[in-house]
Amino acid sequence: MKHTHSFVLILICFLISSAGCKHAITTPLPVSLLIVNASPDAPGIDVIGNNSVLAQDLTYGNDTGYFSLTTGVYELKAGTTGATDYFFDNILSLASNKYYTCFLIDSLSKIQTIFVEDKFSAANGDSVKLRYLDFSPDAPTLYANFINATDTVIYASRSFNDQLTNNSKSVFTQVKAGTYSLQLTATDSTVAVKTLDSVILSAGKVYTVYLKGFYEGAGTQTLSTGTIEHLQ
Repeated sequence: MKHTHSFVLILICFLISSAGCKHAITTPLPVSLLIVNASPDAPGIDVIGNNSVLAQDLTYGNDTGYFSLTTGVYELKAGTTGATDYFFDNILSLASNKYYTCFLIDSLSKIQTIFVEDKFSAANGDSVKLRYLDFSPDAPTLYANFINATDTVIYASRSFNDQLTNNSKSVFTQVKAGTYSLQLTATDSTVAVKTLDSVILSAGKVYTVYLKGFYEGAGTQTLSTGTIEHLQ
């Protein structure tokens, strides 16, 4: 009889344990965020999320690299480093197990944030994954031609922040690795109106190359490119 009672007790414990497993609470995977200051005339910027500093004194053309955040809704604010007033105050939702890039864009008087989801995988062999984004506030619509001795990659009819209305323009595509020059041409011509410095794309990497600066800018605000390496 004692053995029967022991068996019943063990069985009850097992059933309770099994029921508990069915309702186990899992912790959501974190989200990865990268922040870029692409505002040509902006000073160093602080970015605040839910009252925590996400980026401090982030200067033009620089980025934070990826960092992890808890999945959820964030109140995002940004302002000049050390200031207590902010350019904007946005609400955003960051989904579990995803990568995002936050770009601070446009001139300082109109600065705004743009979030782009980074959907990528590693490139094969001697190739890279590449996307091109246009964040030059005053540039006309242009063709962006990445050219080297053996290959040409063309991003047709690109304009400021155009991926906002066409998600396909923020997709990574696979291209051959190499050193490219970036030639910008008008939509009705094949003659380059601007040729920018060499862009080095190393095999197996994932890159965002973005146009920054003012179209007729000078000094630190001249038209140029910024490069983000998503896999290092």
